[in-house]
Amino acid sequence: MIRIAICSTEEKILTCCEGCIRKFLVKERSVGEIKRYRSGEFLLFDVKEGAYFDILLLDTELPGRKGFKVAGGMKRERPETLVIFLSPHSGYAVDSYKFSIFRYVLKEDMEAKLMLAFKDAFAHLLEHREEMYTICTPTRFERIPHKQILYINKQEKYSLLTTTDREVSIRKPLSLVYEEIGSKEFVFVNRACVVHFIYIIKLLEHEICMKNGCCISVTGNRVQELRERMNTYWGIKGRLR
Repeated sequence: MIRIAICSTEEKILTCCEGCIRKFLVKERSVGEIKRYRSGEFLLFDVKEGAYFDILLLDTELPGRKGFKVAGGMKRERPETLVIFLSPHSGYAVDSYKFSIFRYVLKEDMEAKLMLAFKDAFAHLLEHREEMYTICTPTRFERIPHKQILYINKQEKYSLLTTTDREVSIRKPLSLVYEEIGSKEFVFVNRACVVHFIYIIKLLEHEICMKNGCCISVTGNRVQELRERMNTYWGIKGRLR
């Protein structure tokens, strides 16, 4: 699902942008979530609290040229967000490059130009989007790249994700987290642990050693399966014995 924010003090801009987005989503048979903001301060507050947007449509004409200030704040907090500037004239186009703006759209004939900008933005997202595990609750939204997850342990009603730099606890059964990740690079090694096998550095008779130094027990009937999957994955790097 694509998450899109629109920030403008003008109702007609908000309405036009939302209409264009919905039309584009229908055309592409895609699903999106759209959120309107009349204040750049409220937008940045939400982002700092954990809100995430793939695309931001940002009016340069926020009071006091705050559109540029908001763009700077967004790039600091969410550098991966694609910012599309909306402006009544081309005078700010040069300034926009300072903030790595994805596209600069003039408000004149805005609908047609927005549709082209959306096409480019969606193509960019599809090309560059990493596989992510998304944690979404009423109070929390977080996306963790698969490549950062080492292993996941069951802890009563919770699942504990150990990543390359931290631990993340979520109130979900391990089987559901495994299903949601949906990647063949993750495998159960026992009833209470799923590992990302690209981080396994050693496979012993009933134990694996992970890149972070942790050793995890492997259930007997899973050893051969794990060995075969790792041999297939590593292939040219040599066979595991």
